[in-house]
Amino acid sequence: MVTDAMEQLRQVFQLVIDEAELILPPNSKGHILRELKDFVAALDTLDFDDSFELNRLEDALEELESIISIAGSKEFESEADEVVVQLFIQHGVEDLEQILERNLETTLKIVEQKVEKYMSTWSDSRLARNAAMVKQFNDFKNEKDVYEKLDKLTNSDFI
Repeated sequence: MVTDAMEQLRQVFQLVIDEAELILPPNSKGHILRELKDFVAALDTLDFDDSFELNRLEDALEELESIISIAGSKEFESEADEVVVQLFIQHGVEDLEQILERNLETTLKIVEQKVEKYMSTWSDSRLARNAAMVKQFNDFKNEKDVYEKLDKLTNSDFI
């Protein structure tokens, strides 16, 4: 589910990169295209079947946030950035961002349910011995912002 959304996102971003490289002169300077290439490179190296990859997924999502922030500023440092933003719009990147967030939210909910089920088997004494971990989990569980929730998960002791 997350892998499908990430693959869709990667494909659209690669399409934007390819078209931008065809349109723009080789020496054009733009932050968005460089950030976009970094994001695609980060996605290409992720192994979604490996739970230890969450830190790298978080890095990739931070790249995405940076791209969106630059693209949304409306004050571009170069014509290259303007061209890339137009290609984003043309290829419907905003829809993909929403798909990605929904899938990330669903995945985090699944992780939450599995950890909660596992912790429900713990005795009171084990819960007391692991109070810090239980608190981390409760903070994670109560977080509403999907990116903050992902951050809490990657910095937790319960995964």
